[in-house]
Amino acid sequence: MSAIKSKYSLRGRFNFEDLYNAFLGLEQREQTILVIVSVVVFILLLVLPISCTSSKLGALRQEYSKTRKGTESLASKLRDYQSSKMTLEALKKKLNSSGGDSLTTILESLANDEGIGQNIDKLHPVNLETTDFYDELGVDAILSKVSLDQIVSYLYKIENDSRLPMRIKKLQMKPSYQNRQLLSVTFEVSTLKLKGEGK
Repeated sequence: MSAIKSKYSLRGRFNFEDLYNAFLGLEQREQTILVIVSVVVFILLLVLPISCTSSKLGALRQEYSKTRKGTESLASKLRDYQSSKMTLEALKKKLNSSGGDSLTTILESLANDEGIGQNIDKLHPVNLETTDFYDELGVDAILSKVSLDQIVSYLYKIENDSRLPMRIKKLQMKPSYQNRQLLSVTFEVSTLKLKGEGK
């Protein structure tokens, strides 16, 4: 049984002494060529797997880099989405927290707080714009015989009122004919009303 094993083993097939003797029996030129070919084959056997492995590693590194960039981009977009969602929720809350007060009521209240309620000549509600999500409501207002300090303070209070998000869209000021220190002011205030929800 050991004879069968030795017959089929690698050592049994290749007798290195015979190979060495055969090598010595070659001419010097043939020996040199055989040595060079053997060295080249040996180098190829070493270099090819390393080269293949390094190129595969390079491809994997590139893929990892792309995946990482994609993940960072996705995380950034998720943060932006969360931030936008919180901003939207805060805006919805603000739009719904007016306590049922109309835009004209709030403007009158702010004018009275500023001491210029009696100077209001006109507060006329208008519809400005409509989309699928909101209606933009506005008020055309005219105030007469107010000082520059009073109107600046009043407009600041309008744009910073906590009950409704309001902004001034148009503004025109003219000095009064009787007193050049007093102004006649025409402006438009707008706010948003979400569709399907209360103010």
